[in-house]
Amino acid sequence: MKRIIKDLWLAIGLIILTASILLVSDWGQRQAAASRAPGDYPSIAIMQITSTTLLDAHVAGIISRLDERGYYAPGGTNVRLYNPQGDFGTANAIAREIANGPYDMVITSSTVALQVFASANQSARKIHVFGGVTDPYGAGVGITGKEPHQHPPHMAGIGTFQPVRQTFVLARELNPNLKRVGVVWNPGEQCSEACMNIAWAVCEELGIDLVEAIAMNTSEVSEAVRSLIGRRVEAIWIGGDSVAASSASLIVNLARQAGIPVFTNDHLDVLIGTLFGLGANYFTVGEHTADVAADILDGASPASFRIENVIPERFRLNHEVLASLDNNWKISTHVHALLDDQTEGICQIAVISLADYPLLDLNKEGLRAGLLESGLQSGEDFIIREYSAQGDMGKLPMIIDAVVGEQPDLIISITTPVLLAVAQKVKDIPVVFTVASDPEKLNLFADGRPPNICGIHDDPPVDKLLAMAIDFDNSIEAVGIIYDPAQMNSLIAVEKLREAGSEHGVAILEATVNTSSELTLATESVIMRGAQALILSTDNLVLASFPAVHKVATASGIPVFVTEPDYVEMGAAGAIGEDFYEWGRETGRMAAQVIAGTPPSELPVMATRLYERIDP
Repeated sequence: MKRIIKDLWLAIGLIILTASILLVSDWGQRQAAASRAPGDYPSIAIMQITSTTLLDAHVAGIISRLDERGYYAPGGTNVRLYNPQGDFGTANAIAREIANGPYDMVITSSTVALQVFASANQSARKIHVFGGVTDPYGAGVGITGKEPHQHPPHMAGIGTFQPVRQTFVLARELNPNLKRVGVVWNPGEQCSEACMNIAWAVCEELGIDLVEAIAMNTSEVSEAVRSLIGRRVEAIWIGGDSVAASSASLIVNLARQAGIPVFTNDHLDVLIGTLFGLGANYFTVGEHTADVAADILDGASPASFRIENVIPERFRLNHEVLASLDNNWKISTHVHALLDDQTEGICQIAVISLADYPLLDLNKEGLRAGLLESGLQSGEDFIIREYSAQGDMGKLPMIIDAVVGEQPDLIISITTPVLLAVAQKVKDIPVVFTVASDPEKLNLFADGRPPNICGIHDDPPVDKLLAMAIDFDNSIEAVGIIYDPAQMNSLIAVEKLREAGSEHGVAILEATVNTSSELTLATESVIMRGAQALILSTDNLVLASFPAVHKVATASGIPVFVTEPDYVEMGAAGAIGEDFYEWGRETGRMAAQVIAGTPPSELPVMATRLYERIDP
């Protein structure tokens, strides 16, 4: 008995010792990351060739794992994302910029991104980690095999060859009578050709006629799909082709009108209406890619890595699409078994913004951080699609109509104009808003708060800014404000500033603008009329062109006070306002509650926190 007890304590002691070693090892890594100053993080560029659900999930996985491994600074300040949206001229220019830039490491997502950057990097030979690549051995970048000596010493990464054969076998199982399948592809893409080689072989084995339509770029996809429909295909397959994948929604919509199902090698495509998707879980592929990168940043040599093939396979079936097809399409026993192994669907989030500029980018980064901090995994629990009107108010209604047509599970609106447009058009989809004015002051809830809307608004602290300006110079008798009268948030701020000016006995000199080209003259106008300081509120047009306003004010010795704390670093004399990253984090946490099942009507509509900064 004593012998047994002695052996038992020995075993327990070994377990405790092992656990302690692992804990101390991990603790060191976590402590190093926690104590790292902002300037100590490595500078990383991430380049994806275009936006698709697959590549977006891949990049999300990269960022998530970099964060886990301690190589993603708060707010992502050490990581820059590049995306030429499929434009190869822009892609080559971006690749040259990255190769000549101050980056410690470059991570590429997709075969084309690998090829484009590898070409630009021949002289600089920056450390290059790749992922999201179908066939790295055939990419023509010097990778001839799996072994460390079979790739350039500055390059490392993973391959992910899509399960093309299994995809066609599943399509035949779902429809034993399937004879003609169409495909849109670009012969100029090596990854697409590699998938086509497999597709030709398996279709010949199965007795399927693979009908091809060429599309060298996205503008040719529509005509290519129509040609397939005219040639009486019974289904359309989207494989590892970036042109077709980036046009997946278009292909699905055209095929749906003709009553033809679409199947793909991306399981997330069921969210846009494909019959099924069988492919790698690209969020997990992104994590594996980032592990290679982090290991190198930990001290490993890129030349020491094997080029492995990583395929964490996922299958998803769209039951609604299946129900709309004729009786030839049905679930087989094998498909039933695959479905039993899968989790439920991923929350599809549509993020709609009025424009793209740094503060809104910070808000989006905070939004993603808030979702992740709530325990959600990008690519597993949610996938984000971003839509921007590029500053054109006329585009908003069309964008919102397109988003509603795709039926996302959640819409996140960024800026007041987007909130107003979304509230008018969206009634049945949950909406969480951010970077917007108080809906009550916008009279948006005049007939009662819509049950599908919640969010976090600002309360423009222009009264506090005026007090700050007076403390800065108590002789101030007039301040100027420049704004776009088409923006409701600006009108609310101006009215609040007028009231504050009346209380303090300070004249408020106003100038309105409709385009950024008018800002210089507007600034000169209020200064010539006697403004001794400028106050800029949350006006999307004016803040996006802050340097132009600041330049004129500085030339006249006039201080500028703003509602954006980060602008103090750009020359503002002082600021009281929202931290856009933190605002995004708060919004992300609220969105996570909606994803978890809490109705928006049970969540608050509240103001975000304010922060104060003064130029030292």
